[in-house]
Amino acid sequence: MKLIGRLKLKIGVVLIPMVLLTSCWSYEEVSLQRIVSMEIKNFTLKGIEVAVEMEINNPNNYKITLLDADVNLIINQKDLGKANVQNKVVLAKRSIEKYIVHIKKDFDNMNALMSLGSSYLSGGAQNFVINAKGNIKAKAFMISKRFDVDVTERVRF
Repeated sequence: MKLIGRLKLKIGVVLIPMVLLTSCWSYEEVSLQRIVSMEIKNFTLKGIEVAVEMEINNPNNYKITLLDADVNLIINQKDLGKANVQNKVVLAKRSIEKYIVHIKKDFDNMNALMSLGSSYLSGGAQNFVINAKGNIKAKAFMISKRFDVDVTERVRF
């Protein structure tokens, strides 16, 4: 009889917090409100780094950490391939705030650099049209989710 009582107590200790936590925990979609600015931070023979300042709405009652990105960097309609997010971004709970995300793309071969160079020399010297398209993985507690990103901005070089 004591064994059954202990078992009920253990199940109660585990089950009650689970029910309370799952009923209080709901997810609302995080959304990109607008691109505030986009700036080329570094442009060398080895690669390019772009800083994107964006306003993001996190309507949830908890912080969300942006973990990983699968983003293609496209400059002047030339797809340079997958770029990497360089910094960790933590979205404050129940907020609409501005965050700066650093995206870096190493030039794997000279073709990417040559295509950018030809754009620059053929009259695109003043402006680059930069597009970052893909998805970003976000995590809160032990749950992760991917959301789509597609931003395009004209940047003065």
